[in-house]
Amino acid sequence: MFQTHTMMDVQYGALLHQKGALVFPKNYPVPSRQAPGVVFLHGGAWFAGDYTDSHCLPRAQYFVGMTGLMAFAANYRLVTPSDYGIFDAIMDDIDAAVAYLAGQQCVDPAKMFTVGFSAGGNLAVSYGAHRNAAVLPTTVGAPIDLEAWLAWQDEAGRNSYLAMWEKLYGSPTGYIDMSPVQMVGPASLLLHGQSDNTVPAQINQAYAANQVALGIPTRLLELPGDHALTGQEDTIFSELLRFIIIGDD
Repeated sequence: MFQTHTMMDVQYGALLHQKGALVFPKNYPVPSRQAPGVVFLHGGAWFAGDYTDSHCLPRAQYFVGMTGLMAFAANYRLVTPSDYGIFDAIMDDIDAAVAYLAGQQCVDPAKMFTVGFSAGGNLAVSYGAHRNAAVLPTTVGAPIDLEAWLAWQDEAGRNSYLAMWEKLYGSPTGYIDMSPVQMVGPASLLLHGQSDNTVPAQINQAYAANQVALGIPTRLLELPGDHALTGQEDTIFSELLRFIIIGDD
């Protein structure tokens, strides 16, 4: 394991919310060649959460300690009651966070990855589909197929998320029209807990199968555990490292 250093509240852009934590091995030498970089995106149902959350920064630190690579845990815009149609602005945030990490001396800008938890995973895959398919996402407990997830909710859940997604996408049907399901997505690694009662793996099975049929490497993997795959960090990051080194097939 590598000892790590964390720089907190690093501004990756000019806006106040565009901050995060840069995590790297202590006494990091300038390598003879650049290495992959990974941007971590927190969950929180699109309206809550922070890069310091237990499933984000601590896991970025664990990943760097395990691999010796560099990571950035990033905040992004959250949906508020006054918002309407901020999806593109969130994509801008992820663009800026990826660019910030890619600009570090030891990072190879051609080998960038994201790790997103729950809603952050949805945004990670959406970013690859809408903005940059070369930035490959790994997700944990993420609802990619929002239409399928909506059908799985009870009435109160459906009404709540429909209102949320209208603010996010700026349209009552934006969660369908702008879904990665409607697009050729990026190569992806989708991880789910077998005991996840929030976003079960079945929600994304059709998406994964469709991407594979289109020739896009997409792997849906169920692991023992809950929504956040609590305690499964070794397995999560072993699978991510495999994805980084040899791709997904």
